Amino acid sequence: MNQIKNVEVPFAEWLQKTIPDSYRQYLGRSVSQTRERLQEINNFFPERNIFEIENSDPRAVIDFIKHKTHRKERANNPDFVTYDTFHSNGIPKAVIGKNHYFRFLEQYFASKVNYWVFQGNPKIYDISNALKNGHLKSWKVAAHKDTVKPGDKIILWQTGEKAGCYALAEVSSEVGKLAEEPLELQYYLSPSTDDGENNTERVKIEITKNLVNPVLWSDIKDRPEFTSFKAGNQGTNFSATEEEYKALRAIIENPRFTWIPTYKGIVEYLKGKENDQLGLINLLKESGCDLFNDRDENDKLIPLEVIDPFTFFCYINKYFTQRLEILQNLAR
Repeated sequence: MNQIKNVEVPFAEWLQKTIPDSYRQYLGRSVSQTRERLQEINNFFPERNIFEIENSDPRAVIDFIKHKTHRKERANNPDFVTYDTFHSNGIPKAVIGKNHYFRFLEQYFASKVNYWVFQGNPKIYDISNALKNGHLKSWKVAAHKDTVKPGDKIILWQTGEKAGCYALAEVSSEVGKLAEEPLELQYYLSPSTDDGENNTERVKIEITKNLVNPVLWSDIKDRPEFTSFKAGNQGTNFSATEEEYKALRAIIENPRFTWIPTYKGIVEYLKGKENDQLGLINLLKESGCDLFNDRDENDKLIPLEVIDPFTFFCYINKYFTQRLEILQNLAR
């Protein structure tokens, strides 16, 4: 299934930060003015939206623009030629060319994805209802301002008695001073320090997983993936790891095993299984495990037939490859 990413907004933001002053008469001095110009340019290419990128691969769009703006092909689009000549004699063509749009696309899609915890206090902001009503559109950035960028992944975390992950999201804009939307402001439970004015650096966010049942800290704190998890500290933005993000996503997408909240739950399950070696072996085999991933003193893989409850626990704890399948079978 193709995934479509519209980059019009981040490109407009990028242009505002990088263009020379000579371009501003055409592109304007705000993101909204630049977006209007980009939309004008896009309308000259009805065959496709040049700001929609499929599967994070900009090559098709770059090839399309190169073809359409080539000297031989430009005669087939006289309206764009007239528009391009009228506006500073070539700036529109330059904007979507190699020094601007192509360079932006290469940077945007080549960048390594960063992972973040964006944290909020429920005594200050009603995160749950803002998410429930689809009104959470942005987040304050108080740290890592030079690193947070579009495409980064977010663990949206609420502190307090029910601390946990309430959503997964993606950064959809550059860091900049922007006002919160009126729909967002209604969820403040205590006065906002910025009251929605354009004096706070924020990013726009797109919610990708909105959790009816949040993943609580009490359910994951003993899992090895979260040994160094930074949520809960004082602050708004913390770095996270890909492993932490993917572990949360796996729990969200595969809730069948979440009745085992921690490894303590697995230990409880294994009590009384000392004499059920065959049952444990069959459970592992049903999960696709044929051999225990350790070797004996002769460097031979240890067969499952020697497994016992303690070894079974070690298997789950040490070998991540099939842990999910094992836990799903446990949950059944």
